[in-house]
Amino acid sequence: AARLPRRFSTRRFSTLLAERDAAGVLTVTLCRPRQMNAFNIAMRDEIIDVISSAQSDDDTRVILVTGQGKAFCAGADLGLSDPEPRGFADALGGYDETELSVPADHAGMVTLQAMRSTKPLVAAVNGAAVGVGCT
Repeated sequence: AARLPRRFSTRRFSTLLAERDAAGVLTVTLCRPRQMNAFNIAMRDEIIDVISSAQSDDDTRVILVTGQGKAFCAGADLGLSDPEPRGFADALGGYDETELSVPADHAGMVTLQAMRSTKPLVAAVNGAAVGVGCT
């Protein structure tokens, strides 16, 4: 019996675009090109959501992360473009007693989710990758 082709899927976020192709490659594009894809709290939450969702999606085989525009990621958004005015000055994320008894910073929260992933994660770095963009 012939196998049906995999579904295609696209999901738009405020800072990301997630597109899965027929081969099962989930391409996650950082979409803040005017800010050189600077990492903010919304992006943190959306990346964590995408990685978490991919875990339960049998059609996703690999997660590929790239950036829109001339930079991959310029690091933390230190400007006022973040809707949460606290910015990154309070670099403490949610405290989880099961995680080495150390509170995670915002980038660390994404890194922990990525490390828990059973799907391979690949970065297609296009341009500058600074700070959290290197993580």
